[in-house]
Amino acid sequence: MKKMFLMAAFCCTAALQAQDYYVVTGDNVNVRSQPVTGKVVGKVSSVNSFTGWDAGNGWVNFRIPSVSGAISDKFVRKVALRDFSRSMLGEYMGKAPLPVSYSMGTLSEREGYVVLQVTDYTEPDGESGLRGHMSHVYAGIPNKDGISFTHYLYPYSEDKPLVQQMADAGPLEQPYEFVVTEEGELRAYDRVLELQKSAGSQGAKMTERDIYMLKGNVKQARLIRVYPENMMKSLQEEENGNHPLCNFCNIMRFSPDGKITYYEGQKSTVGKLEQVDSFTYTYDGKKVAVNGKRYGQPFQATYTREDGEFGIRYEGNFRAGEFSAGLIDCQYAINMDGVPFHVVYGSTPPPFVAYGNGESYEATFRYGENSTLPESMDFSLDYGGDSWNYDGCEIRAVKTDEHGNWTERMVYVDGQPIFKEIQTIVYY
Repeated sequence: MKKMFLMAAFCCTAALQAQDYYVVTGDNVNVRSQPVTGKVVGKVSSVNSFTGWDAGNGWVNFRIPSVSGAISDKFVRKVALRDFSRSMLGEYMGKAPLPVSYSMGTLSEREGYVVLQVTDYTEPDGESGLRGHMSHVYAGIPNKDGISFTHYLYPYSEDKPLVQQMADAGPLEQPYEFVVTEEGELRAYDRVLELQKSAGSQGAKMTERDIYMLKGNVKQARLIRVYPENMMKSLQEEENGNHPLCNFCNIMRFSPDGKITYYEGQKSTVGKLEQVDSFTYTYDGKKVAVNGKRYGQPFQATYTREDGEFGIRYEGNFRAGEFSAGLIDCQYAINMDGVPFHVVYGSTPPPFVAYGNGESYEATFRYGENSTLPESMDFSLDYGGDSWNYDGCEIRAVKTDEHGNWTERMVYVDGQPIFKEIQTIVYY
């Protein structure tokens, strides 16, 4: 196995507090437990940056792995973020917290991942007179405005497959997040890197066609998934009819530039498929309006759509019927090969395409040597605080069209078929 992808989509719908990105402008700046009168709980310097939110009266609240609390806005500067692109690959110089005096690094692509190799140098000490150094290697995935490094690799080998090294190392407890600021700096909470020589180039921006793993100029995709009837009946009996697993047919239409323009969802536990969702998407620059029906009730959403070379971010709100509503904060990402390998689809994050009766459908795909089609997958459905997981599912009997899109496949668990999928695609 060449590729075992671990993370690519981040989606949630929760109450949002307006947040901005801040760079610290001073050194040895006090961080207090609360504005003005709180006790000093730590210090930050000009290598530190973070996502924070206004605490009022000239103070900003923030949380980073090393410290959390409030800082006076006299010692921070609000900065905008830029898209991460292939042009950000290359050679870097930068700074990290003391005793590091400077850093040198390389950002490169390998097996669909972004790899950061960085060495921190310290000044010669008073005893030996030798300059100290320590090297670090991180691997992760790009998103719209940065990189989420999910693995720390030690020791690192250029000759050993990267995915094997990542599997051996195991994921970090918390991803090491970098963003690209408006000045072109690559910043983490404890480090700043400046590009010295670019080895990359700009690429095409991501679209909804990429989210659904569709290659080529697709106009419409119709996906049908069918589970064994005896399995469906058994699960529904076990869960008193509340299991989110269901047969479904999803129809999606796309504009010539890849944006989703129409979605229709039909579902059935046992028996005939019935229409549940029907939405149209209207675009006005970065603003999107969604109108339609869900289970016979009106459904509306308005949000901004920010697309980058490796991700799409959605922010806004939705309303389903008279009593259901929520805020939207959702991001999808693909790897450097253009493959979304960990996806979270659901009824509340855009584009509101559902893969069952639950609140969300999560899938992780694993790919073979030099393949853009997955060979296995894990998937789960969430509903009412419960989760149903299906791991180690083999994807067999795959048929494809001339564009490389799959048109038919069977998925097995422990050698037993769990569902069949048929995908009918119309191209421009």
